[in-house]
Amino acid sequence: LGRDYAPMFWLAVKTDPFGMDGVGQIGANQYADFNSNSDIASRTNNTLGFKSRRFNGLSFDLAYSFKENGSNSQSGGNVQYQGENIYAGLGYAKVNQAIPAAGTNLNSNDELLNAAFIYSFDRFRVMAYAAQGKNKNFKTTTNLYTVGVDARIGPGRFKLAVSQLDSDVDARDRNKIGIGYDYELSKSTRLYADYGVAKQKNLSRNNAVAVGMRLAF
Repeated sequence: LGRDYAPMFWLAVKTDPFGMDGVGQIGANQYADFNSNSDIASRTNNTLGFKSRRFNGLSFDLAYSFKENGSNSQSGGNVQYQGENIYAGLGYAKVNQAIPAAGTNLNSNDELLNAAFIYSFDRFRVMAYAAQGKNKNFKTTTNLYTVGVDARIGPGRFKLAVSQLDSDVDARDRNKIGIGYDYELSKSTRLYADYGVAKQKNLSRNNAVAVGMRLAF
């Protein structure tokens, strides 16, 4: 038992050109307002998991997170295919026996289905991702759609991500665009410049810029 990435995470991170990092990332929106039993949706606590070996490009993950300190247990899985130029995946997560507590509102979903697709060309990749979150107590649904591009341009890498989230709760509707460029100084060091703009219905537009250097060990 331990803290580990949920099976749904692998589909999400692979189809975010920013790798779920920085101001341009699609980030937690990829989980379509899924209310994980952990403080961070990408990971779960007290998790027992199994990851299969890849056979003819196919693999699968299974995970069960036991309840802790009043939280509900969570189960999930995925099936992934990795070919020479194609990646595809289907994932699922569910908070078991989810009962709305005091103060719970329509913003939390207890079931998630996500799907991912990537096609790799010689110098760029195109990505598509969709997720649907459902709240069984309030009978509401949230849908998320994203497209992305990751391209080798000059001495670095260009990144673009566009996402749209539509909810039965209109006030939760939002969209985001992220754009960035990584200038590679070496295999382990790169300079980056990222920009993100996000808008939620009835709220102000948010803009963010980040410039810096990353060193990978």
